[in-house]
Amino acid sequence: MKQKLLITVILAFALLSVLSACKKAEVQTAIDETNNSTVQTDKDNNSDLQSKDNSSKEGEKDEQKEPWKVAFEKSLFENYQAVPEYYEDLGDGIYQVYVKIDGKVVPYVTVNSKTGDYHG
Repeated sequence: MKQKLLITVILAFALLSVLSACKKAEVQTAIDETNNSTVQTDKDNNSDLQSKDNSSKEGEKDEQKEPWKVAFEKSLFENYQAVPEYYEDLGDGIYQVYVKIDGKVVPYVTVNSKTGDYHG
């Protein structure tokens, strides 16, 4: 009788462990899907901004760019060999900088235009 109870407890524990692991995988999948749709939505919402920023980037010469952009782009290239595709203004002088990696434009760093500090 004690063996049956022990086996039942062990099986119940194993079943709970498997169900818990499945639930964690479902939650992670839901988080990943939410993140992907958020990135896609943000990219869709910023398509006009991207076109505007790309055209202004292409037309700007270094001497016409704001000084912080010139210094930032030089530092970014020297340290990471990355060239900005476009900037997204997040407000308060903070910009999200997008670069092209493996043919895809992705968010790379955030830069403070007042201090020149950036991190990704």
